[in-house]
Amino acid sequence: MALHRELVRQHRESVRSATQTQKELARQSAAAEAEEYANYVTMLSSIHTDCSEPWHWHAVTMSRPPVEPVRQNPAEVAARAAVAAHTPNLLDKVFGGAKQQRAQLEEAVQRGIALDQQNYDAAMHHYATRLSHWKYQVNLAPGVLSLHPEACRSALQYVGAFEELEGFGTRVTLDAIAHDAATFSCAIEDQEIVPTEEVKLGASGKLSTKEMAAGKYWALYQDHVASCAIRIAREAYAVTPIERAIVNVRAVRLDPSTGHMIRPTILAVHFTRGTLTRLNFAAIDPSESLKNFPHRMKFKKTSGFEAVEDMTSDEQWVTA
Repeated sequence: MALHRELVRQHRESVRSATQTQKELARQSAAAEAEEYANYVTMLSSIHTDCSEPWHWHAVTMSRPPVEPVRQNPAEVAARAAVAAHTPNLLDKVFGGAKQQRAQLEEAVQRGIALDQQNYDAAMHHYATRLSHWKYQVNLAPGVLSLHPEACRSALQYVGAFEELEGFGTRVTLDAIAHDAATFSCAIEDQEIVPTEEVKLGASGKLSTKEMAAGKYWALYQDHVASCAIRIAREAYAVTPIERAIVNVRAVRLDPSTGHMIRPTILAVHFTRGTLTRLNFAAIDPSESLKNFPHRMKFKKTSGFEAVEDMTSDEQWVTA
């Protein structure tokens, strides 16, 4: 009977321990999911805080090509020095150990030769890659400096200026460059880029979800749109020498009157380099910061964006 009671006790303790472990794993999973959601929501309205490093194309035109590696053989030299310095003792000479030691040292020489060749091949591969990039940049620089549209498109693609935005399902294109102004189109293709539900971690460690209030949803959507526009302008200024960036943002939506998807422009902004670079990007509210620039936006807190006209570089109020 005593043995039976002990086995029952052990079984109950095992079940209790397993249950606690499952609860802790569930709590950790819920906390991770809540944190992931919070990080994502924050990221939606802070895309503008990052940017590519500035490119100095004048410096590129005057840069020298990378230096070709010089073939060296330090491993072989060290191994041959070991061969030359080897002096077998009397016992090695008598019992044949000298030949074995000599053979091992000669093998080390061959390994040294192979290692030197491997290092040289790696250095040459790295050199060829750097040389290819240098040639491409030097050939591209004059076109970028003269604001040739195709050269600027190539430069933006080369540095991956809009890769992060593309990761959100947003497509950015450079439409045209006139004088010192570049016009970009930004298409937010993902209709569900902004979540319609809120996810929170309760005091009990369980997740709770509820529909996001319309005002909160559209405020987040507005900040995301503005953040995208600012990021595009920042990338344009980092990679090209333009002074003005015009960004027309479009969003995919269903037209209930036709049943077809449409892409109306919901924000059009004319950024100027001097004004944009003076902003403290880590502290601004993206939507509020648009007040610093001429822009078109029709926005209602409870229903979101209405269509506006694209902005162009030849409009008098833009070029003035």
